[in-house]
Amino acid sequence: VEGDVVLFGSFYSLDAAIRGEIVTFVKESKRCGAIVLYDPNIRKNHLAEIRTLMPFVEENIALAGIVRGSDEDFENLFGLNDGEAVYEKMESLGCSHLIRTCGSKGAELFNDDLRLHIPAPEINVVSTIGAGDSFNAGMIYGMVKLAINSKTLQKITGAQWDDILQTGIDFASAVCASYDNYVPAGFMDK
Repeated sequence: VEGDVVLFGSFYSLDAAIRGEIVTFVKESKRCGAIVLYDPNIRKNHLAEIRTLMPFVEENIALAGIVRGSDEDFENLFGLNDGEAVYEKMESLGCSHLIRTCGSKGAELFNDDLRLHIPAPEINVVSTIGAGDSFNAGMIYGMVKLAINSKTLQKITGAQWDDILQTGIDFASAVCASYDNYVPAGFMDK
């Protein structure tokens, strides 16, 4: 419904056995007014398979209002390591909002109106497992907190995007500072 955020991605979204159901769900969610967020989550060990699955990846990008991936994802998918080049690729596939996370270098936003970089804080990284998922959770939390919906997605200001990305970085940083792979209880109370 309007105001919901649907997050999908990884190899789960490319699995032929369930792909039809996922695409139907995503299209219906979009039709009902949800923001659709796609996270490709493609690692080097997927490269042998990904070339044959590229049409599905491209369709997923086209279905999304926002693509959020790591610099590694886009290097593995398209051989691109420049944020602007990645954004041009996303735009050519039909998605107008790209959020690219770059580990200790922070996160970048690209859309028709903005180019934004938010640095990551210096932390003692214990484990990066769960960092991307936690970034997604923080970003979604930030959008919900600001009452962003599919109708206002194109009107998000630079200050609002700054807040959304900073919340994603805060969530990911909290996860990277422990072995727990999730945001600790009480984190949002701070």
